[in-house]
Amino acid sequence: CGAFGCGDCGDCDDDSTCNNEGQCVALAPADRCVDATEVGPLPYVVSGDTTGAHPDYHYVSGDCPGFKYSYGKASADVTYRFEAPETARYRVTLSADFDGTIYVVEDCGDISGTCLAAHRKSGSGEVVQVDLEASQVVFIIVDGAGSTDDHAGVFSIKVDTYESAGCDPACGDMACGPPHQAVASPCGTSVA
Repeated sequence: CGAFGCGDCGDCDDDSTCNNEGQCVALAPADRCVDATEVGPLPYVVSGDTTGAHPDYHYVSGDCPGFKYSYGKASADVTYRFEAPETARYRVTLSADFDGTIYVVEDCGDISGTCLAAHRKSGSGEVVQVDLEASQVVFIIVDGAGSTDDHAGVFSIKVDTYESAGCDPACGDMACGPPHQAVASPCGTSVA
C-alpha cells in the first residue's frame, strides 16, 4: 500500500485488515462479524485463540448497559453469531488465559447503539446475561481488555440458557437467582 501504509493511502479489502506496520493482511478466522463463527446447539462450548486477530471492536464508557468502563481498543478480538432458538434469558461465560472482556451486540457496526451486555473483571471468569426473543440474532465478541496494549490468547466460551446454566426454574414458590440459587419469587421468573 505504499511507504505510508494502508491507513494513509486507502482502506484494505473486506477480507483483510491493516496491521500495526501499515500493511493489509488477511483476516484471522472469525476476526470480524461478517465471518463470525456460528454458535451451535446449546449448551455450546468452544475453545479459541485471539492471537493473530485484529482489534476491530471495542466499547467505551456508556456503550453497554450498566458498564461504565472502556475496554478492547488495542486488543485482538473474535466474534460469534448467535440466533436465539427461543425466547429466554441466555448466559455467556468467558474463561481466558489473558485479561479479557466479553460483550454482546446486535450490530457490530453500531456497538454504542446496540450493546446489550458487557463484562470484564481482573483475571478470568467474565459472565453476561441477555434476554433475547426467539430468532433474535446477536454477536458475542471475545476481546482483550487492553485499550493501549494487545491482550490476546487462548479462551473458552459457553453459551446456554440461564435456567439450564445451573438453576431449575420449576422450583415451587422459588425462582432462579444469582449465583444459581433459589430465591423467593413467583415460580419461573428469573431474578438477576
